[in-house]
Amino acid sequence: MQYVDAHGAHIPQIGLGTMQLTGEAGTKAIRTALDLGYRHLDTAAFYGNEKENGDALRASGVRRGDVFITTKVRESEARPDAFARKVDECLANLQLPYVDLLLIHWPSKEVPIADTIGALCKAKKEGKARHIGVSNFTVALLDEAWAATSEPLVCNQIEVHPFINQDKVVAACKRHGMAVVAYVPIARGKVQGSKELAPRRWSASARRMARARRRCRCDTLSSAA
Repeated sequence: MQYVDAHGAHIPQIGLGTMQLTGEAGTKAIRTALDLGYRHLDTAAFYGNEKENGDALRASGVRRGDVFITTKVRESEARPDAFARKVDECLANLQLPYVDLLLIHWPSKEVPIADTIGALCKAKKEGKARHIGVSNFTVALLDEAWAATSEPLVCNQIEVHPFINQDKVVAACKRHGMAVVAYVPIARGKVQGSKELAPRRWSASARRMARARRRCRCDTLSSAA
């Protein structure tokens, strides 16, 4: 197993993205991944499968300390009180006292980043997350987050594959000593130009990133639509 180290976090380089793995079949798939040697599970409140991740971990018999678990809180719970409640709900669903990595899933257009970052740091200080970070943040939003945080942000989870140019964001992460956690790294297995590419499916991420750019009145990320 290879790892990526950032600000004290020791993150298994290959993780299982569990979006859409729900119900009994989802639990079985996640447990099978653990049986095969996966030691990094990525879930989110929005995925609706934190319970399946927790159940699979317990059923696998793998020690909790050997599995790196990430979950994320959406922008709809960006206000500090709502964020804190959602973190508690996430842990209750997982049936775990803490996660290894807690992320802000998307930046909010309505709540100042400093407010959500404060709630994120509070969760870490209370022992509910060993490490914290962000997801889908642009260059300017990363700088804003770092200016507001009292705890190191260990990663930015972003869409990265050959059909999206994320060079500026990757460089900003490096400047801040952050790991880049790539999602859909093989573009969902599709070939650009194919009728099966279904641009609407993966360009939705690009559209959300564009909205984040407009929010901070900058043009810091080039992404293919």
